[in-house]
Amino acid sequence: MDHAGRIWAGTTSGASVFDPVTETWHTYTFAEGSAHNHIYALAVDHTGHIWAGHHGISVFDPTTEIWHTYTTADGLADNYAAALTVDNAGHVWAGAGDGVSVFDPTTETWRTYTMGDGLVNNYIHFLTADHAGRIWAGTLYSGVSVFDPTTEIWHTYTTVDGLAGDYTQALTVDLLGRVWVGTSSGLSVFTPATLLPVSPDTETHLYSAGTFSLTIPAGAVTTTTYLQHTPLTDISAPRPAALHFTGDAFRLTAYQAGLPLSALNFARPLTLTLHYSDTATTYLQDEASLTLQRWDESTATWYDAACGHYQRDRAANDLTVPLCTTGKFALFGSPQPPHTLALTTPSTLTVNTAIPLLTTLTPLTSTPPFTYTWYTGARAPVVHTHHATSDTLTLRWLYPGPQPITVTVANAFGHILTTTHTLTVNLASTNAVSISGPRATALSRATAFTATVSLGTLTLPDTFIWQASGYPTTWHTSTVQDTATFTWTLPTTGTLTLLGPDAMPRVVTVTVTARRHTLIYGSATHTVTLLTRSRYLPFIIHSIRH
Repeated sequence: MDHAGRIWAGTTSGASVFDPVTETWHTYTFAEGSAHNHIYALAVDHTGHIWAGHHGISVFDPTTEIWHTYTTADGLADNYAAALTVDNAGHVWAGAGDGVSVFDPTTETWRTYTMGDGLVNNYIHFLTADHAGRIWAGTLYSGVSVFDPTTEIWHTYTTVDGLAGDYTQALTVDLLGRVWVGTSSGLSVFTPATLLPVSPDTETHLYSAGTFSLTIPAGAVTTTTYLQHTPLTDISAPRPAALHFTGDAFRLTAYQAGLPLSALNFARPLTLTLHYSDTATTYLQDEASLTLQRWDESTATWYDAACGHYQRDRAANDLTVPLCTTGKFALFGSPQPPHTLALTTPSTLTVNTAIPLLTTLTPLTSTPPFTYTWYTGARAPVVHTHHATSDTLTLRWLYPGPQPITVTVANAFGHILTTTHTLTVNLASTNAVSISGPRATALSRATAFTATVSLGTLTLPDTFIWQASGYPTTWHTSTVQDTATFTWTLPTTGTLTLLGPDAMPRVVTVTVTARRHTLIYGSATHTVTLLTRSRYLPFIIHSIRH
């Protein structure tokens, strides 16, 4: 049955679906997008998509009514898919002639398990998922292999373990979580160790993997009840804003008359003892802050599950809790806030030099995850989120001057720290400006000079200031290069003297300064000898006389 209440049936002529509202059938065939008409298995995933096993696997989207097919080219173990099932996490499992393939909807990839991974036989033609998320794979002549997603280990049950026969012909799971196996030699039922019958008149104990101990006193229930403890790897619910999840979670389910109860309130408190690891308390401010919280579906909130006083044995890592109801539970504690945030940088560096910046927070047991936000001048903030108590950012600056750096770190519990540092960025050399042009020129001749800033592709100065003998200061707007032209003539006024007392040529200077706003990039001075006709006239006359 799909999420709309329609009944699907696999046939040798396609996949047929019955609509109970219109009381009509519709059949999807190869012509409508399915890879094959002979359907061996059907399954519905958590999103409502229909999976059909045949020569390959076709997936039907009921919203778009489009089929998509997976084959060995996509990672399937075999194009013959005889069995399909969906686990608690939404993974789709396919049994074939060459092993079991599992599809991860998050990564949209397939992974295959074979005898090399622990399967007792590669030919799988029945699959089912139990309440604990384990995958049961029925084989031909070899019994049943069971995959535990927590340990990723396969375990096999055969007639040696009590199975009626090794030739599997059917698999299903009932409401109590018991697994029924139909074989060629009879019907077997597997009762999980965590499914415990509780009598109203007898004290009962439930243990699980050395981490969970539950004592149910006589009189806690009024009728025969089955209790099931299911470890959870994820609480799949919003977490309390001020508490840190230690990673320990479980569901306690009660069954009466073969049906699961949404919740059962006990007439007398149960005694629950949880054994937690040292790792569970690593990121807690205080181990004494540990509390067992219960998720309330009706209000979508967590509340303290203890219906009495906690008992704590910190040396043994045991927390004992009086429990009065069933449901989903998780262990939480007060998070360890970060205390200090340090930023490590050099005191100075040169422009266009890549430099790694390191920020570190303490203590190292601060509760993750952390969000680091870097603010560096006009750049857009850089944000990194992860579990490490340090973060790095590599930057380079394209122009010199003081550069402020601010780092803010925040965790999911509202703890925020900020640190600021000012880094001095210098030019690669003391003077990045050069000037080129002739070293001698004649009077009244226009002479060009070029200034160059040797900063490559960095942010360049926008102003060149020219100062030449006999000229007022001039300002040019340019970038990497700028050119200025000067013409020297005999002065009629002013203080420029072209010839000295000995009538030798006069030397003038051209100076240029490059800057951006108030930041000076450097300056350069060029000397020019001015040549006059009186200097060369005797040479010309002498040449004519010869």
